[in-house]
Amino acid sequence: MHRKRRGPIVSDAAETTVENRLVLATSLRQTGRYVQRMGHIVLELEDKLFAQQDDQALGVEDKQGLQSLDLLKQTADELAALLERLADAVPKDLSIDRDDILHPMKLQEIRDMIGGTSDVSFALEVPKSDKQVEMF
Repeated sequence: MHRKRRGPIVSDAAETTVENRLVLATSLRQTGRYVQRMGHIVLELEDKLFAQQDDQALGVEDKQGLQSLDLLKQTADELAALLERLADAVPKDLSIDRDDILHPMKLQEIRDMIGGTSDVSFALEVPKSDKQVEMF
């Protein structure tokens, strides 16, 4: 099933109606904030793994799992920073078609966040665990 496009995905904001357009820079910035949120969720998972250890020594598998979580967190941070730089680099009046971009997304929370109908609300400060693991 193919959907007919009503116009180009990317265009000058002045060319089309505002209600069906998303400012690209804002959408990139909001996407970056959501990726940052995902990074904080990874930190929460890492803290839960530490808490489950109950002062026992971490095994090799535990360390590998924590390394994977650390890689996910670093990747989320890098992608969030990239999206912020992209948002700063695109022309401020460049817009994208809301339906073409958001309609295929399955998670309503993400659609709302990127589409500007909600904001990312989460604590940026995630408490660090007092336990330390040497990863590399």
